[in-house]
Amino acid sequence: MISHTSLIELLGVTPGMKVAIMSAGPVNLSEALSAAVGANGHVHDARVSMTDLPRHAYDRIIVANLSREELGDIGALLHRARGLLRHDGRLYVIGQGADAPPFAHAVHSLEVNAWTIHRHIEMQPDEYLVEATITDESVQS
Repeated sequence: MISHTSLIELLGVTPGMKVAIMSAGPVNLSEALSAAVGANGHVHDARVSMTDLPRHAYDRIIVANLSREELGDIGALLHRARGLLRHDGRLYVIGQGADAPPFAHAVHSLEVNAWTIHRHIEMQPDEYLVEATITDESVQS
């Protein structure tokens, strides 16, 4: 399993950023992310409250270890993420452990919901990270 420090580096989280955690399963990233963004940044655990979140305000959105229920409604989750993410922000889908959705399913879900994949890392058969941005709808046919 990848360490929180290495994961923070892969996510490109820097001081002053605004980060939302939309799903994290058993992974607790809040403390490591809060340390990385520092006093001028903000980490919002959207698992606790999805109300009154500022639109298009987040530099990073993290979706890790989706539950079966969340996976069944991935389109709605990605739609909410689209509304929260800044135009130049990044969405990260992380899978860790045997209960994580298969890598191919994560990639397919992003593509059919109009996200552009910029990189993906498969660290082990049941551990991956996918980085995506909102697809520019003006170039879609």
